Amino acid sequence: MASGQKLFKYIVFLTLGLMVVVAIWATLSEPADFRLEPTDRSYMVHVEPGQFRVYRIRNIQGIEPVDFKFDNRTYELDGYWIDQFEVTEGDWASYGLKNPPAQLIYPSFEKNRGADYPVRWVTYSQAQAYAQSLFKRLPSNLEWQRAAQGPAESALPWGEAYIAAANTGDVWDQIGANPRVTRVGLFERGRSQVGTYDMVGNVWEWTSGDPHGAFNRDRFKGVVGDDLRIVRGAAFNAEMAGTNAIWEKLESRRQSRAWDLGFRCVISDSEIDFQELVIPLIRDLAWRDPWRWLSRTRPASRKLLNLGAKALPYLQAASQSCQDERVCERIDTLIKRINKGS
Repeated sequence: MASGQKLFKYIVFLTLGLMVVVAIWATLSEPADFRLEPTDRSYMVHVEPGQFRVYRIRNIQGIEPVDFKFDNRTYELDGYWIDQFEVTEGDWASYGLKNPPAQLIYPSFEKNRGADYPVRWVTYSQAQAYAQSLFKRLPSNLEWQRAAQGPAESALPWGEAYIAAANTGDVWDQIGANPRVTRVGLFERGRSQVGTYDMVGNVWEWTSGDPHGAFNRDRFKGVVGDDLRIVRGAAFNAEMAGTNAIWEKLESRRQSRAWDLGFRCVISDSEIDFQELVIPLIRDLAWRDPWRWLSRTRPASRKLLNLGAKALPYLQAASQSCQDERVCERIDTLIKRINKGS
């Protein structure tokens, strides 16, 4: 009997000791560190959701006056954020440090360059990859259009009348100089109503716009092929006189790269909301002590599985920066299970 009581006390003390050890471990334990942060919107501007009308340029007989008309349709967009400036060489350099294959090769004749100049010589797929690395995407043609319009839905970012407010060929003609790219945000008068710069001029900008889409169908009648994407905004070497649309044309998404072609990115309000849900869940995968594994990591894993493919970009980003073997294995297992389920 006495020996049984001693055994019972021993088990109780051992259990309590283990609980204390686990509690101390949980208190002192830190999650594995992988840099997974929400999209930085420091240099983005918000475009409110709602309806708007679209101007298109009907005819230009010279630089001024400019004759505009509505396309007689009302469109509606959800809220989104758009880069205030075109993606710069400095932005791309930071991206290239983490993604060595992303280094761009500029021709030797390119002299007008710098960290605050728009990145160029970038293909559609390269622009897409850059945007996705920040959980962003390329704007649709309609999103680009909405951000470019000026006060009272005017066709130009600054209003309805032409002024030297953008880096276009007309500006260089006026001063008798050769057209060239400039640093982003230089033309303050060319800022749009929502706060974006260089929506007209400097470099053309990739969009995800398909010429066969509903918004674009009338403008690009007769266009065939699935390879084409719409670029917007014109460039430093484009003349305003003689254009018949608000600076839009088509480029091959598989082949085009040029000295006057760059891009900017967007992220929707709904994606921002999703980040507030998914990123804390992924961070909970990083706990290594048994208590938090049971109370936080397991529930987070189940929720991430339920989110499915939408969580994959964030899980993949966490996997790439993960340093802890056990945590990396958890993340990779989730990725495999989601892919298998899809």
